Amino acid sequence: MLKDIQVEGDVVRVHVLITIEGCPLKDRITQDVTAAVKPLEGVTRVDVELTPMSQEQRQTLVSQLRGGATAAGAPAQPKIQFPPQTAIIAVASGKGGVGSRA
Repeated sequence: MLKDIQVEGDVVRVHVLITIEGCPLKDRITQDVTAAVKPLEGVTRVDVELTPMSQEQRQTLVSQLRGGATAAGAPAQPKIQFPPQTAIIAVASGKGGVGSRA
């Protein structure tokens, strides 16, 4: 979602693409980018520009976040493949905490 970064002297301009015009995270994104860049040596000002994504950019992002699923919804080839005879067993625990104190 990072479109561009420009450095002019001690001013850094960061251009970030947001998913929609009314993105509820606008302020948070601006604060997070500023907090990450401003402490860098030589930076006195950070300008953050937020621009909504095009429909095509949103579709590309969704595809990437879903692991490369195609636009038609068919999943892409898995990144790790096992022979058909391989069994995969997931093990999880619902125990909370790390232990108990008496």
